[in-house]
Amino acid sequence: MSRGPGRRASLVEYAYAAALAVLAAAGALAPAPTPPEAAPWRGPFPVVRLGEGAPPAPPTVRVNETLDLEVAVPAPRGDPYDAVAEATFTNDATGDAYRVQAFYAGGESGRALYRFRFTPTSAGEWRFDTASEVPGLDGRSGAVTAAPAALAGPLVAGGGRFLLTTAAGDLAPTTYNVLSGPGGPLEDLGDLPRDEDRLAAVLEERVAAAARLGFDAVHVVVAHEWFSLGTRRSDLLGSVQPDPRTFRVLETLAAVAHRHGLFLHLWQWGDETRRLSPLGIPADPTVPGDPGGQGGAAFDRLQRYIAARLGPLPNWTMSYGVDLDEWSDEDAVRAWAARLGELLPLPHLLAAVEEGSGPRAFDLGDDKLALVSRDLEGDALVTDTFGTALAELARARGRPLLLEADLLVSSDGPWDEDGLRRGLWRLALAGGVGAVWGLNDEPVPDPEQLRTFARFWEGRLPAASASSRLPGGGLALVAEDGRSGVVYVEDAGAVPLDALPAGAGAFAVDAAAPYDELPVDTSAGAWTAPRRSDWAVAFTAP
Repeated sequence: MSRGPGRRASLVEYAYAAALAVLAAAGALAPAPTPPEAAPWRGPFPVVRLGEGAPPAPPTVRVNETLDLEVAVPAPRGDPYDAVAEATFTNDATGDAYRVQAFYAGGESGRALYRFRFTPTSAGEWRFDTASEVPGLDGRSGAVTAAPAALAGPLVAGGGRFLLTTAAGDLAPTTYNVLSGPGGPLEDLGDLPRDEDRLAAVLEERVAAAARLGFDAVHVVVAHEWFSLGTRRSDLLGSVQPDPRTFRVLETLAAVAHRHGLFLHLWQWGDETRRLSPLGIPADPTVPGDPGGQGGAAFDRLQRYIAARLGPLPNWTMSYGVDLDEWSDEDAVRAWAARLGELLPLPHLLAAVEEGSGPRAFDLGDDKLALVSRDLEGDALVTDTFGTALAELARARGRPLLLEADLLVSSDGPWDEDGLRRGLWRLALAGGVGAVWGLNDEPVPDPEQLRTFARFWEGRLPAASASSRLPGGGLALVAEDGRSGVVYVEDAGAVPLDALPAGAGAFAVDAAAPYDELPVDTSAGAWTAPRRSDWAVAFTAP
């Protein structure tokens, strides 16, 4: 699988990493202890302490936003990360239910702190009860009031589309284009500021840049930093517990992105060649017979913590890893998705990158995950973006499709400024196929063109539609009832209107210019544009 600028190690880097591994095996690189915090971490979500003093009035949180309910208990025996407690929230008025496990949030005055993270999915009063074998975590009860939503909710799948849960509670088809860059995905999380305010400021800048360009999500690679912030490789890893510092980075990033209306697309793992797969997770010495690695005690502990800490946050999707044919198999991936799916309190689209052909191909066959991820071989996507996307969408068997081939935007490659713009439009015309776009450190393509694409398609993708080629090379996406749609042409001075129903109203937008709607006279067989360019005509029947 291609990995983008700055992501493929050189022979010198491999040799250096090998030397470090030898030192680590000799005990010369013991994991550094977690430094004491200069100030308590406030976090991006409000926290309500339960069970101390007079019963508090039910706290209020908005639908699709997050609240932590905290409990202080005597320190449990054994590993505090392995204490299991579950809270069940119910909204009697709507019938909605929500279940989430507690996560260990550190110690305080000789006690252990645990939090139940809650994100309501409907307005009204939610009652909760907890269950656990840990004294102090069992038998807690109370209520939370959920106010109407101001932000969007989870992304779900339906009819081969990405469906966004709007603040009004509707499901709206949406594009899903992920920004990987500039400079590659957001990885090496340990290089980010450790100070909470500085971290939030840096992440705000990164997310705001993606929002200004009209992207839907930001790409994040975590690998073994799940266990030790700043340690990406398994051969340098000594921890078997989730690192709260890493989760704080991801929680802050998710909260910032949510405010901007963006998602995170996480790669849980990378490849094994660079020791970014879970194969090298150490065995837990406190668990007899633990084999470590994929499916071991630390691996499953991490799944519980992802579900407990990130699961309540509505704005992320996740791919298991890359080069899966080298270190995993289809059954293991399905087991990962099933386990995480049963733990998650909110729906999240999970994917595994399918790639290759022949005996070394990784292919989930008919039993796809909720989100289908593809890394395409060869240049088919370059030579026929629209046709390839349609074929892959059909192969996805009714699931939304995300292309994770690292489509690198470069002035000297197929995905230059024109290639990026046209690629975005062609994938949208194919029915809203998503993609991960890698930006190099060179100047970002014309932001106005990207914003024109995002503004045009906001709320315009039909839930059910047909895509087709038009005579002369144009493309069309028409709703199933034929009453609305989009006609698109490239490097043309006129747009054919044969796909439009009689009496339809329409407007045109120049895809290569700042957003501007031009009226279209639909009484003729074609619309003559004021200049030669790439044009999109949106139409709606009266």
